[in-house]
Amino acid sequence: MLDWLKENNRRGVVGFFWTREKTENQAREWYAKGAKKVLAFGGVMTRSLAIELPDDKEKRKYFFDYADNFHLETHPGKRAQVDEGQKYVVINFLGEI
Repeated sequence: MLDWLKENNRRGVVGFFWTREKTENQAREWYAKGAKKVLAFGGVMTRSLAIELPDDKEKRKYFFDYADNFHLETHPGKRAQVDEGQKYVVINFLGEI
């Protein structure tokens, strides 16, 4: 995602839900917490981010907790993502895709 942002200064989260600075800082924090990759989708704006999860179960928990807290604040009633060994956790800015 960091490279995606650098390619075009107009890129960001749809509706500028997060500023570019917040988006970049959050990605850096996720990398520091063990994310293998943070992926954005779209030519200019992304409506979701996918975080490639670390293998360590305790490190993975951080990402599921983050996603659940984010979605509770922004999309009340959204079903929590559960760690079932999947490769990614997704942050949706506009609800379900």
